[in-house]
Amino acid sequence: MPYCYRCGKQLDANATFCWNCGVQLKPITVPAPSLRVPHIGVRPSGITILAVLYWLSAIVAILGGLAYFSGLLYFVPLAFLALFWIVGAVLTIIGILDIVVGWGLWSLRKWARTVAIVLAIIGLISFPIGTVISIITLWYLFKPEIKACFA
Repeated sequence: MPYCYRCGKQLDANATFCWNCGVQLKPITVPAPSLRVPHIGVRPSGITILAVLYWLSAIVAILGGLAYFSGLLYFVPLAFLALFWIVGAVLTIIGILDIVVGWGLWSLRKWARTVAIVLAIIGLISFPIGTVISIITLWYLFKPEIKACFA
């Protein structure tokens, strides 16, 4: 049988308070209410489609960048060579960014949703097809159940 650490009286085994002096023996813990949205471990098919589209965009951008670096050198006057190298470098960087964002969306990283939203906002200026795709992407990424996947 346990004893009270304050007054020394003998207690019941499952007592939470001493019946003699009233001291609390076992702390009462109440679980805090969860304010976070629960993380959903299953990737929605729309996110899978977005990730694959980012990877396809990356392939096109990297191949375009490599074309500017190598294949077009024979057809471009020397005066425009630096401009084509800059365009090739920008396309290659965009391709690498698309690969990283596609991986982030695939693995449901929180930052990937933010970057995808920023890229979709930038994509609004590419009228008309890019605008439509960006509007659909923004609509999808702002749905509450999709937000919950990235929480």
